[in-house]
Amino acid sequence: MRNAERDLIVGGGIAGMALAIVLQRAGVAAEIAEIDKDWRIYGAGITITGPTLRALDRLGLLEAVVSEGYCYDATRICDMAGKVIMASRVSGRPMGPRIPNGGGILRPVLHRILAAATRASGAEVLLGVSVASVEVMDNGVSVRFTDGTAGTYDLIVGADGIHSRLRDMIFPDAPEPAFTGQGCWRAVVPRPAAINCGHVYVGGPVKAGITPVSG
Repeated sequence: MRNAERDLIVGGGIAGMALAIVLQRAGVAAEIAEIDKDWRIYGAGITITGPTLRALDRLGLLEAVVSEGYCYDATRICDMAGKVIMASRVSGRPMGPRIPNGGGILRPVLHRILAAATRASGAEVLLGVSVASVEVMDNGVSVRFTDGTAGTYDLIVGADGIHSRLRDMIFPDAPEPAFTGQGCWRAVVPRPAAINCGHVYVGGPVKAGITPVSG
């Protein structure tokens, strides 16, 4: 092992950026290889649980997420007509007095917050490149990138999603992801003032939900 540990994270999404931040704090030089040269994020909004907000707090990002997203402590369970069946309220804040029990935020907003923190941590972000080949050695991992460059690392982490190319390289016999039969359709719409927490509508052929993602 070299004098200073150097780790490669393949994929610059939520998991990859969070890992890069904590590695840098621990004194480990972290590099992210992100295949998208524009480092974009897809999707609409994302629901955030209490444990996730606690993790974001440990990254020093809770204040930004609360400010730019929408957090709450209760969720209302409603029938198809909108009548409240149950108001789910956890007693207090189990994750800590500062940590809301849930919330939501637009995915591009969360990506921007995490990306800024990743850059500020000192982690190196390689955009427009991915891993072309991997050779596992006794003292580390030799990586050749798609742009022709190469590097040697103490650890390589696959954070490149459900269809991970890195997983296929290292574990070619691993089972492929299989569709379970559940799908989710999302849309971003203006938030009525009455929607001040999470809402779930049950009793019909599908389940519908509303998560506030901003003020």
